[in-house]
Amino acid sequence: MAEGRRRLPCRRARLGAQAAPVLLALLAAACGEPAANQPAAYVNVRDSAGIQIVENGPLASVDTLGIVVDSAARVRIGLVEGDAPYLFERIVATTRLSDGRVAIGDYGSAEIRFFDEEGRFLSAAGGKGGGPGEYVNFYNFHPLPADSFLIVDHEGLRWHFAGSDGVPGWRREAPRYPPTTGTYAPPHRLRGTYADGTLLVSRAVPSGCPTFQPDRSVLCTDSIRLLRMDRAGEVLADFGVSASTTVYYWRSPGGSMLLIDLYGQGRAGVAGMRTYSAHGSVLELRRFDPEGDLERIVRIAEPASPMPESWPMPAVTDEESRVLAARWQEAREAAPKPPHYPMFTEVVAERGSGSLWIRLASPVPDVEEGVRWAVVDSAGVLRHVIRTPFLAESSPFSLAPTVEIGADYVLNIARDSFQVPVVDLYPLVRREP
Repeated sequence: MAEGRRRLPCRRARLGAQAAPVLLALLAAACGEPAANQPAAYVNVRDSAGIQIVENGPLASVDTLGIVVDSAARVRIGLVEGDAPYLFERIVATTRLSDGRVAIGDYGSAEIRFFDEEGRFLSAAGGKGGGPGEYVNFYNFHPLPADSFLIVDHEGLRWHFAGSDGVPGWRREAPRYPPTTGTYAPPHRLRGTYADGTLLVSRAVPSGCPTFQPDRSVLCTDSIRLLRMDRAGEVLADFGVSASTTVYYWRSPGGSMLLIDLYGQGRAGVAGMRTYSAHGSVLELRRFDPEGDLERIVRIAEPASPMPESWPMPAVTDEESRVLAARWQEAREAAPKPPHYPMFTEVVAERGSGSLWIRLASPVPDVEEGVRWAVVDSAGVLRHVIRTPFLAESSPFSLAPTVEIGADYVLNIARDSFQVPVVDLYPLVRREP
């Protein structure tokens, strides 16, 4: 095992409190960079058995002003009432195309609707049904290269491939794997798409859950196996079993089931041609190469927060939300508590750059204060800790992100003050030298 400490040049020097003002000015002059928003944490890079380990300093030592979300220039798509194209039942996916158009997938109409950068409706494709170009159960979509789409239909049972106009050209049944019990063979679940159009999919790993009863709730630990596949279903890489997530299954007497991801633990995704997996219990990301080999571990030296003594009930008004909130509370009380609160709850890959945005966890989210993110670049270096407007968090069960981040924008599926589904497009301003 070879080790060597490397301090990144210029901005990455660690400075003492008294020396900082003078040294910052010298560094800025030497590097042609302004002294503002410095310093950033040092980085320790070492090699262990062919795996690069990048150890970053704490969050408090990095830039907080280099990236700003311009909330005043937000473009909102969606209305309480108005023309039909602006009314959504449930938004399940959104992406921004290379020509600036915003594509929005609506579950209710089973359509992909296209809007310009100012939020004006342009066109729509799809529809509910079983005929050509229609969907039985429009679940979500994922962007593919050349502004094309992979649409997941009927809760993952079918995959449709569509061009930049959203019109599906061909479809196939989702690959399946042999069932562990019974006769049902579950489909592979689509989790992301790579830069070359191949697919990141997952399949469940038996968890040893107790047998479900129609009137009882159970706690299970679900794990997934991550695979890279081509569109024909051939496995190109096997990343092994991903970090597990404790899930609360609530079974009502009527037979319905509610799945609650208690602490946002296991996470996996795609950045370019790389695959990453993470677990919310620690600020650590694991990156795999296209062949499935672990190539890098990224760590951030940040202490964990203690678990809160109690969980405040969300402020809800309708009966359905009250029932859901009560189930959350029931799940919190039934589940064994982790040693500390999760470090983060979501990882979003910035399109085109390979950077990862890590949503830092908060026991009690503050809508007014917004969301804190740690931004790690493609080399695993912690570059920024920034705050954005409150962006809705992706559900681990929809398997489609609610937040998309590009070089100059943030796109988010949200709800307005009337709880109407909308999409918000924010300009992203970078103040880096």
